[in-house]
Amino acid sequence: MAVLQKLPPLDLRGLEAILFENMQPLEPPETHYLSAAIGWLELGNLAEARAELAQIEPAGQSHPDVLEVHWALCGEEKNWTEGLEVATELVRVAPERASGWLHRAYALRRVPEGGLRQAREALLPAFQQFAEESTIP
Repeated sequence: MAVLQKLPPLDLRGLEAILFENMQPLEPPETHYLSAAIGWLELGNLAEARAELAQIEPAGQSHPDVLEVHWALCGEEKNWTEGLEVATELVRVAPERASGWLHRAYALRRVPEGGLRQAREALLPAFQQFAEESTIP
C-alpha cells in the first residue's frame, strides 16, 4: 500500500526576483500582468493570479517566465494534469532551465496516468546536463 505524503507548500518568496533577474524580454503590459500574477500567488489568491496570467497575449503565454508562474499556479491548485502540460512546454521552449525538467517530473509523478517510474524516465535526460542541480540526481 502506497503511503501518501503531505507535500510541502511551494515556496513563492523571491519568485519575482528570480524571474525578472534572468528574464528574456517581455514587453508591457505582459510584464505587469506577470508581476501581478506573482503578487496574487504570494498572497494566496489563485483565482486572481490565474486572471492576470489570462490577460497575457497568446504569443507571451509560451514565454519561459510566464510558464514558470503558470506552473507554480498549477502546483498551488494541485492541478497536475495542466501542470504537466505547462512543464512540458517549458522544457520545449527553455530546455536549459533545470526547473522545467523538475516541474515536469514532479507533475508526471502526480497525474493519474503517471507515477514514479514515468517521472524518473522523464528526468533521466537532464541528469548529465544539470549535474550541479542536486535535486535531479
